[in-house]
Amino acid sequence: MSTLAPEGLPTTAPEPLRGEALPELPELLPCPFCGGVAEMVDVSWMLGARRALCCCIECRAQGQDVQYRPGPDHGLRDEAMYAATCAWNTRAPCRRRDDPEAEGRL
Repeated sequence: MSTLAPEGLPTTAPEPLRGEALPELPELLPCPFCGGVAEMVDVSWMLGARRALCCCIECRAQGQDVQYRPGPDHGLRDEAMYAATCAWNTRAPCRRRDDPEAEGRL
């Protein structure tokens, strides 16, 4: 289940179950560092494996890459793209320095 951060952004991504149809890819949020536009990238890697990841086209920040092996129905590619999109859109809640509960955890 997804929880909401104070800003209203999800802190965890929903996990699709194997064999279920994946939901439509969510829209990519702006870059958390520069606010630039993000895009999904699908690149070939080693020994036939591929990587799906999101990156900012302005500052070149990259999200978590998800490796997969292409198959005949593109199911693994779609799962990898969904996981990479959810990882990019996940934002950790900000801790304020004057928060007494954050004392010693910064």
